[in-house]
Amino acid sequence: MQEQSQPPDEIIVVDDASPDDTYQIASDLAASSCVPTRVLRLEKNSGGPCKPINHGIGAARGDLIFILEQDDLMPSSRIADQLAVLRRYPDSALVIGRFELIDGHQIEDVPKVYAQPQFLTLGDTVPSDAVLPIQVPSPQAFAGLLQHNFTISNSNFCFPKSTWRQLGGFDEAIATVADLDFALRAVVLGPLGISPTLTLRYRFNESSLNRRDLGLLRYEGLKVRMNAIRQKPAWGNEYFWTRWTPMRQQLIQALKHLRLKDSLRLLRFMFDTGSIKTRRVVRHS
Repeated sequence: MQEQSQPPDEIIVVDDASPDDTYQIASDLAASSCVPTRVLRLEKNSGGPCKPINHGIGAARGDLIFILEQDDLMPSSRIADQLAVLRRYPDSALVIGRFELIDGHQIEDVPKVYAQPQFLTLGDTVPSDAVLPIQVPSPQAFAGLLQHNFTISNSNFCFPKSTWRQLGGFDEAIATVADLDFALRAVVLGPLGISPTLTLRYRFNESSLNRRDLGLLRYEGLKVRMNAIRQKPAWGNEYFWTRWTPMRQQLIQALKHLRLKDSLRLLRFMFDTGSIKTRRVVRHS
């Protein structure tokens, strides 16, 4: 962060009640930083990414927010490149960029997850040889995100603080797909800006939160997407009907194999989050 070609106005580090020397190490680094740096500490570990992020954004004095989570890296041009997108498209509610995987290649299934082009679900909107910033209209960005979370991580996010305020912050009840939830809600507010440059070096390994409970990841992914469709049914019609039958089949298979945890999650999703109601709304849209 201190090596950015366009230095930030300030750096805020939030320690989520780490049991080790993280707070002291961060405080020592802040004292010698060439950029004004504050280190904040939560009294109790939140168990997820959203509370520390909200705490840090709430304390930020600037009008633009750039997120970097603890296990990721940002290229030295990241801030400058995302600012260039906002200068060209100042009405963007959220700005992201390209990413590269810096860990996780040793995990058998990870290369398959990231094998497809990052922006495949946006069609020809983001060509691989693009050199200028791109803006994607809200309906197209929304539909593309339903199919694939091409934002990759909160660490790829740049947005006006006003976006965060209007959305009520990151949803602290979500453990695994808070980035997708925030992005879907953000593009309802305004278009998505995309930098054609590398803005994120993403670390993904066996200790990653999304690896600890794949059932929870799938459940929260469905829940977030269906909740988004309830808000904008006309934008999510095609995705809904491609997911409804597989979702029912997943439930049947889980029940057959006595996977009670997965079964309960799917049942909870179908009834408690109103997906049956969503089905009726989307059918008549």
